Amino acid sequence: MQSFAKFALWMIACVSFLAVIVLALIVLDMFQHPRGVGMEWLAGPLVGFFALVFLAVGVVCIRVAVALKKRSVPGGYQGGSEVVGR
Repeated sequence: MQSFAKFALWMIACVSFLAVIVLALIVLDMFQHPRGVGMEWLAGPLVGFFALVFLAVGVVCIRVAVALKKRSVPGGYQGGSEVVGR
């Protein structure tokens, strides 16, 4: 079950980073457009805020997935030799 949680967290993080890239490109295109639509002063920071939220979600998901990976060491192995008889 823990491997599914790690996989799900990594997938959520990847989708979140993809959303960040798309939103950042929207904001960049919005401000580089020659005429614009007249709402750049409102829509730019709002879309940028959602990009930051998605970035934070992606970073938190990766941090949790890495923490789950560190705890999933097999119980029998404690850092000694794996050779029997030593």
